[in-house]
Amino acid sequence: MSDQASPWRPLSRKDDPTYDTLLDFVPAWLRPSLWAWVEPQIRFYSEHGTIQRDEDKLHEIERRLHIEFSWERGGASALTDLENYMGYAKSNGALDVVDLLASGLSPTSHRARLAELERILKEAGSAWSAVVRGDVCRLERRVDPTVAAASQKVMAESGRAGELLSKAWRAVYGREPNPSSGYRDAVRAVEAAARPVVSPTNSSATLGTMIHDLEVAPKKWDVRLSTPPGFDKIEALVNMIKLLWKAQFDRHGTPDENVPINVSNEEAETALHLATTLVQWFTRGAVARST
Repeated sequence: MSDQASPWRPLSRKDDPTYDTLLDFVPAWLRPSLWAWVEPQIRFYSEHGTIQRDEDKLHEIERRLHIEFSWERGGASALTDLENYMGYAKSNGALDVVDLLASGLSPTSHRARLAELERILKEAGSAWSAVVRGDVCRLERRVDPTVAAASQKVMAESGRAGELLSKAWRAVYGREPNPSSGYRDAVRAVEAAARPVVSPTNSSATLGTMIHDLEVAPKKWDVRLSTPPGFDKIEALVNMIKLLWKAQFDRHGTPDENVPINVSNEEAETALHLATTLVQWFTRGAVARST
């Protein structure tokens, strides 16, 4: 989905810094537009001009979101319940419905519909964005467009490591965040990217063993950046990898009750962006064997 910022803003809010605040919930001015996007996918006219309702889709929404509709009047009453569910001010159920329906649309054949969804969310100041990854569209927390575009490029060009980064991104920024899973896949992405460069003959290499290999024989590798004399580029690289590896404190169980059971979402976000940089370096030749 396109994430280009529009320069327009209301004159009455020109100097109001709160106007650009991204909203994690569904504000009143967004609800009707989301319903207008959802309704045609469930309520439509047949070729004979009669109103039809996709009852299979309504039942799927019930099952997947664990909610109950009234079926006293068949699909008509169920659709009314769905509209009420999406319009409930104290719930973000509308986002769950939209996320579910978007995930079922082909990005190829429904490009315009998904682009319309992203436009609606962006214009309303939503913190959520419609993003296509791996031929599936899902709602993800909105990220600075420059950062998002650069990360997407790394994912698309990095093979298996890119697939793992994509999984990590969905786990960290998706509607149902799982920071521990996202962090784990970020680490796995770096392992997949670094192994052919650092430990090509060790099929079971981990970040831990690759850190050891780099530290034991640092002159075997080079980081293709110009640095002042005496600056140890490999040591800096190793410290970056160590930071990613050592900060994943939930990798193993521990009886120490002072250690949190899971990493926070903020920690997972930081790890993900560090991992993205490392994957880009290893897959694009910035880190390579010395010649």
